[in-house]
Amino acid sequence: MSDTKHYILIDDDAINNTICRLCIKKTLGEVPVTAFTNPRLGFEFVASGTAVSEKTTSIVLFLDINMPEINGWDFLEMYEKLDNGIKKDIRIFLLSSSINQMDIDKAKADKNVVDFISKPLSREVLQLIAHN
Repeated sequence: MSDTKHYILIDDDAINNTICRLCIKKTLGEVPVTAFTNPRLGFEFVASGTAVSEKTTSIVLFLDINMPEINGWDFLEMYEKLDNGIKKDIRIFLLSSSINQMDIDKAKADKNVVDFISKPLSREVLQLIAHN
């Protein structure tokens, strides 16, 4: 089976999700992209384990930090408690407009976060992620 990634966007900003979806499709073609403006629904989708299927082998999750109700850090705390069988195929990237060095350092220190990416998502960053 080829390495087909499922891209998940969790950001309360619908416009950013649309921009990211367009960037992903333009850069990578017809790959699965699922976007959530409600982080709780995004977490439930990830926790259900259904994001990896016969058609996809792994998940790339772009997670915003600053969101109401559940922020990115809350999401990561809940994610840490998930079964490793669900987490093994998921790579999380914090995608944020934050320029707070504490956020960047905290992201880099979190074992579940691959990297911190500053908004907006770029084609160059996507190509690196897609091929790793």
